[in-house]
Amino acid sequence: MSTVRQLPGIDGMAGTFAGLLGDLRRSYTVGSAQVKELLVATEEADRLCLLLCGPARATCIRLQDPQGCDILRFHRPYWVGACCLGACWAEMRVFGASNQLVGSVQQRWSALSHRWEVCNARGTGTMSIQGSCATSRCSTEQEFQVTSHAGSPLAVIWKRWPGFSEDCNRDHEFFGVDISAPVGAEDGALLLAAAFLLNFMFFEMS
Repeated sequence: MSTVRQLPGIDGMAGTFAGLLGDLRRSYTVGSAQVKELLVATEEADRLCLLLCGPARATCIRLQDPQGCDILRFHRPYWVGACCLGACWAEMRVFGASNQLVGSVQQRWSALSHRWEVCNARGTGTMSIQGSCATSRCSTEQEFQVTSHAGSPLAVIWKRWPGFSEDCNRDHEFFGVDISAPVGAEDGALLLAAAFLLNFMFFEMS
């Protein structure tokens, strides 16, 4: 039985989510090309940790459907930001509505580029994510390639900055997961978690 069976549309998602900056309690809207708002994600981070640690903070992100029902929970441990024999590499863990472990996204060592492995609940790697070694917060558009362990392309995780919005006096950055091959609901949830993790690691400016 799938632990994320209530997650709507994630197995075919080609969507975006926008962080609402300027609020210590960060919130995100998760949508698809067909449905503007599938889920609402709210970050539950300690206020002091958010202010002092910024993008390296430990955090929990709760995802709910428009009716307010819990769908997923992403948990990210504190990230030191410097790798020491793999002990300090970034990670995002994914839990279902009943607190079952769905899997995790784990940073891996790579000499020439950034690399992550998507693992199921048993810790077995199912997908790989690779980004340029030149990934930087200063770049307005970036892509990360998602492949199976056999090397077949599955999806692209992307970041775009459409510009400053004078209407609401804040910046909006958009992140998305374009899935090009059939994936299960749990793999889709893990890819969404990977997009949040990459946001923390490379794109967030706080």
